Amino acid sequence: MEKWWILIIIVAGTLTTFWMAFQRWINWQQQHSLHQQLISRKSALTPLKVSAFERLTILLERITPTSLILRYPVGQMTAAQLQFEITKSIREEYEHNIGLQLYVDSTTWQSIVFAKDSTLELIKSAFQHVGPEATSLELSNVIFQLESETKNLVIQIALGKLKEEMDRL
Repeated sequence: MEKWWILIIIVAGTLTTFWMAFQRWINWQQQHSLHQQLISRKSALTPLKVSAFERLTILLERITPTSLILRYPVGQMTAAQLQFEITKSIREEYEHNIGLQLYVDSTTWQSIVFAKDSTLELIKSAFQHVGPEATSLELSNVIFQLESETKNLVIQIALGKLKEEMDRL
């Protein structure tokens, strides 16, 4: 009778061991499957993120004051017209690229928004300095002067954040 108990204990232990091994294998399979899905999603998103970084870099380059002024016939406009066109251009560039915030870190996006807002403030400040009766040439000179003083630091910081994030990608 004792031999049967020993045999039952051995069979029960063996079945328990196999059951635990099977459960571990099932868990490993599930984790492996989730890991593969994550890798697949990341590889699908990477080209989209790279494209977003490129577009945001272009946005920041296009809203630099010098870049903005060079797009308009300064000699044929008033200061008010130039200020309106530059402000409109900045807002349109921003609105055109606003969806790209999905692909960048929130601090990076905030630095881009801050760069846009600071550039708008620089244009507004320059316009207030020259007044509405000034020529667009006078306004552009003041904008160039303010830009040389600030060295587009906020735009450079935003570009730096984009580059850092791209390096992490």
